[in-house]
Amino acid sequence: MGLHRTLFTLTLYLHANIIHLRTLSPGVLSAPVGVFWDRGSSRGPSFRLRGLAAMLEAGTYAGFVDAGYLIAEGATLLGKRSKDVRPHVASVVSWFHRRPRVDPSLRRFLRTYWYDGAFDSSNPSYAGQRRYFDAIAHTPGIQLRLGYLVERKSHLEGPIHQALSDTAASLGIAPELLIARFDENWTFYPDRHQKGVDTLMTLDLVRLASRSAFGTAIVITGDRDLAEVIRTVLDYGVRVMIATPNRGSVASEVLQLADGVIDLTPEEVRAMLDDRPF
Repeated sequence: MGLHRTLFTLTLYLHANIIHLRTLSPGVLSAPVGVFWDRGSSRGPSFRLRGLAAMLEAGTYAGFVDAGYLIAEGATLLGKRSKDVRPHVASVVSWFHRRPRVDPSLRRFLRTYWYDGAFDSSNPSYAGQRRYFDAIAHTPGIQLRLGYLVERKSHLEGPIHQALSDTAASLGIAPELLIARFDENWTFYPDRHQKGVDTLMTLDLVRLASRSAFGTAIVITGDRDLAEVIRTVLDYGVRVMIATPNRGSVASEVLQLADGVIDLTPEEVRAMLDDRPF
């Protein structure tokens, strides 16, 4: 009688989840069923599906956004400069929420992981940037991950000063005077480089994939350094989709490994990037 009740319960469970079962891969569907009698329970027999975790996470997806990449390539797509735009984070989260409309295999959105670089607390821009990051961190559906920013002298300063020096010499003018006059009317902004961002994204992707937290990762990036990370995540049975404003900016190794590429349209990118107030 106990076994019959267990099989009846299992039948009801499978019937209730038939829609989910139809979308699962053959590997998940072939996972064996284990039936167990819990002698210490007043509720009688129980059952367990091996591979149940895989079944539950198959339709779950998560987003991973390299903010620097989105800003740089998105601004280029819109014909703007990176420094003239800033991300509208809530719109990015909304874009992820809408993905099931075009990909029915996606059913449950986990969250978006947002990666950016932060100034050191000694930097004059730290306080303003901290308020900006606090606003991002309070956006529903976002987990903020921060590496750090390193500032270096502009890569243009040396060549331009050298060209001015050569020009001054050919005109019989003291180079230091011409350079000083130029610097009075021109400002070289330092080059900024993110550090530690790729490491954070790597750790999150591998850790979450190994725990079967999702079945699909949608990653906005194009960095070649993430190619081996993607290969590792694929080995866990996770599908990896690359989303980009510019397919040409994505490293060929990443394109070859990814299960697919989502080309962000100008309209989608325009919603994701606001004009920076002056």
